[in-house]
Amino acid sequence: MKKAVLLIFVISLLFVSCKSSDSVNVYKAQKEQVGNSQVSLLNMIRKVPGVVLRGNTPVLRGTVNSVLQPVAEPLYVLNDYIIGQSFSSVDNLIDVSIVKKISVLDEANAAIYGSRAANGVIIIETF
Repeated sequence: MKKAVLLIFVISLLFVSCKSSDSVNVYKAQKEQVGNSQVSLLNMIRKVPGVVLRGNTPVLRGTVNSVLQPVAEPLYVLNDYIIGQSFSSVDNLIDVSIVKKISVLDEANAAIYGSRAANGVIIIETF
């Protein structure tokens, strides 16, 4: 009987921890912004909760400890492909008129991408 109660307790803890780790901050492009070349990728990313700008580089709020530290850029993923950790190269690669959604994973939720995602992940989906 004690083993059954312990097993149920452990399963319920796993279920609760899985449910609580599903928080992802998301920005969805509005219909009036899709196809609008006036909106920059930087402006889209900065609208995602949890993202702050350091100069012209987006970083996740939990990774900014000091102004004196070098910028710790997140990992960028475009349509399920890892494309690097440099916003300037990502900005040159992506056509903002086809951006559908931008999601941000913090360090805890980004573990599926390994050690390269130590500063979080910005996931960009296009149409």
